[in-house]
Amino acid sequence: MASKPRKVKRQQQIRIFNALIEFCAIFARSPKLQPISNFLLRRLADLTFSLRKGQRQNDLAGLAKEWQRMFPSRAFVPIKQVTPETAYAEIHGTCPVTASGDIHACHRLMEYDRQLLKKMGGQFVVLDSKADPAIPICQVAMRMKEQSLADLTPAHLKSALIERQEIH
Repeated sequence: MASKPRKVKRQQQIRIFNALIEFCAIFARSPKLQPISNFLLRRLADLTFSLRKGQRQNDLAGLAKEWQRMFPSRAFVPIKQVTPETAYAEIHGTCPVTASGDIHACHRLMEYDRQLLKKMGGQFVVLDSKADPAIPICQVAMRMKEQSLADLTPAHLKSALIERQEIH
């Protein structure tokens, strides 16, 4: 019987989380409103970190697991691979900018994850965004804060590179 109330609570957490992200997406869709979306998403991440009793991490595997633990369902954010430098994961959850083509709005919405990782001692990059209609699942990477991200191209910068290549 204990699993049924837990399942209801998890479903409620997912609905609340999705509603908050949908609200923040209103601001994230406009570059002019980025200061507002950053503020809201950072506070939401701070609140999540506090409520879920987040911990600073000293190693990459711990960082990836701690990020995953911050979500209402770990199934929405599976860790796919951890190398000595990078942890790779996917984001399967509902997203208000899915297939919208607005990869920059996705980047602004991911301020939530960047803030979580910062508090945990890491960094976060979206490699492929499902805001792109051709991408079904977001692919993300995490590294410890002291590691360079120079070899990882964020999705919102890839779209600009592709557009420039198409022009020439």
